Amino acid sequence: MNNSANSNMYYHAIDRAWTLYARHLDGNRDGFICVVGNNDLSGVARNALEASMEKLGYGSRACTFIALVDASAEAGAPLSAQQLLELIELLDPAILIAADEESARALSEAFRTKIPLFDLSRIAGRATVAFSSFQGMLDSMPDKQKAWATLKRLAR
Repeated sequence: MNNSANSNMYYHAIDRAWTLYARHLDGNRDGFICVVGNNDLSGVARNALEASMEKLGYGSRACTFIALVDASAEAGAPLSAQQLLELIELLDPAILIAADEESARALSEAFRTKIPLFDLSRIAGRATVAFSSFQGMLDSMPDKQKAWATLKRLAR
């Protein structure tokens, strides 16, 4: 592919991310929000995150989903800290959501900063929230309310 100096560098970076890390990516190719999970999130969890982001004013289908572990790989090796950092920088989202403790640890390692659970923090200028298990929190009403309260910290 030959890109001129007039081409959009943002889309060139996104193309590179989806080329290099396609097995780890799903959702909106141009997502404003990156949701990082140890494995693929269930459809219910994805729908809940998408609906929440829409209610917060980010529009429908605002999320790109990153799975740390490529389930289709033989060894199931997770992304390294360097790969995760590169992937996020290529995608350049405005918001990061760590869907579980494993992804919060991976992001903490990649960006060399501690990411607290259930609190708003900033990573490289990006609003960030992390959960112990977003998917697991959907099983009970009190946990759903705690998840929603955490996500509301990302409101525009």
